[in-house]
Amino acid sequence: MNFSFTQNKSAHVTVFFLQGRLMEKHYATELTNEVENALANGCNKFILNLEKLDYLNSTGLGVLISLYTKIRNHSGELILSNISEPVKKLILISKLNSVFTIIENTDEAKKYFQTKPIS
Repeated sequence: MNFSFTQNKSAHVTVFFLQGRLMEKHYATELTNEVENALANGCNKFILNLEKLDYLNSTGLGVLISLYTKIRNHSGELILSNISEPVKKLILISKLNSVFTIIENTDEAKKYFQTKPIS
């Protein structure tokens, strides 16, 4: 299965639901563009729901880090939620769990944003 995503915007929080296999940077060009558009329109709170992301390699991790950096450079925040087991293992092995904010599910991530203002 190739990489794809859907998105849901609500109250200055954009949720991206990733699915498939993220193995090449060019697979995520549209995702990167959508994040940049949201940032340009004043949205700086993002959630990546990884429940249906079956596979992620080092290049895919690089994409996530790149998104994280873009968002942080715009005074925003990125949360990873609903992480699938294979992806969770890679994030733990790479120790990126100390970089990313990880919350168990998307609803809890939205609540987190309600209680933590982002400048």
